[in-house]
Amino acid sequence: MIAALAALAVRVAVALLPGSLRDRYREQWNADLRDAAEAGIRTSDVALGSLAFAVTLGRPVSRGAGTLTPVSVERRSRFAAGLALGSALTAISQYASIGAFGGLTGNGVYDFVISFGFALLLAFSVLAPIVAVAIATVTRGVAPRVRLAVLILVIASCAGLVHAVVDGSWTGAYNVYTTPGTLVYPVALALTVTAIWLLWGAFRTPRTRVSPLDAVLPGVVVLAAGAVGLAHAAVVWAGRAPLEFAGPEWGRANWVSLEEQFELTVNGILLGWAIASLLVAILVVVVAHRVGRHVAWVVIAGMCALLIAHAAVLSFLQLGSDSVVPLVRAEVLLLAGRWGLIVVALATVGGVRFTRQREPAVGRIETRSREARPPASA
Repeated sequence: MIAALAALAVRVAVALLPGSLRDRYREQWNADLRDAAEAGIRTSDVALGSLAFAVTLGRPVSRGAGTLTPVSVERRSRFAAGLALGSALTAISQYASIGAFGGLTGNGVYDFVISFGFALLLAFSVLAPIVAVAIATVTRGVAPRVRLAVLILVIASCAGLVHAVVDGSWTGAYNVYTTPGTLVYPVALALTVTAIWLLWGAFRTPRTRVSPLDAVLPGVVVLAAGAVGLAHAAVVWAGRAPLEFAGPEWGRANWVSLEEQFELTVNGILLGWAIASLLVAILVVVVAHRVGRHVAWVVIAGMCALLIAHAAVLSFLQLGSDSVVPLVRAEVLLLAGRWGLIVVALATVGGVRFTRQREPAVGRIETRSREARPPASA
């Protein structure tokens, strides 16, 4: 019975390994099970050792507190910071979802995918700060500035909750984008920038020199993407069906005034978006020049920021006219942009890799065994 359970544990451990390592360790661990009795090792030790190796291989949180190496401490620190940063960026981007997106579409598959994506986003927003604080707190050797940065980012992650609490008791007539509660978002952004500055000093890596073209090209790509999004929003707004006044004649002048005011507001938003796209492109150029080897992630981050801004603008336009029908729904852009920022945070600051990597050759796994007794004297 024990042998069967040990064999099952080894099969599970093999399944948890990267594909490039399975054949090798399957043969090795089965040989360990076969020769365990002859070597004086319990089969349960082989099973537990194989499971421990498979579960901790290449994971950021991989060892107990008593066996952490400086490399392991840095990996844990990065992972905690990446989780906290992803959560903070998710909270800040919630400002773009203040407007209504129209609810269900009647397409069951589409509605399920969108709902599931936002449910996972909510789960990440709740669990990531908790896990980040736990890792940064219990791991010995984490730099104080990393702990401070994680704490700041977790505070910034509460932006959506603070917004809901503050505006929950607000009863005046207001624009949903400029309520007292929305003031928390620029504060959260400032806290996040401060935390990134702290992490930059803690996780500074050797800079890779890039040519001016390599630094400018990402900015041009992001600026072009912003221009496409701006053109899309402008075309969508221009193609809306004209509103017809259906009230009493004495109210026509007021209605026309409100319509003109909203038109000016939309024009101001589109102009602001153009300026923001230019600023994001410049920021991408500066960051790409500074980080060098992470240019691709910088471009992805810029694209995700523009997707979120695009979703916010489309949402605002839909609030202004029911006839606004964009080519891509705002919730799709928002979901893609927010998850994209999480991936960027985990991949850059968190040090998480989303592709399988070949592990270097290592020796046979270490298992707990009884110390060999010296041979009995004659």
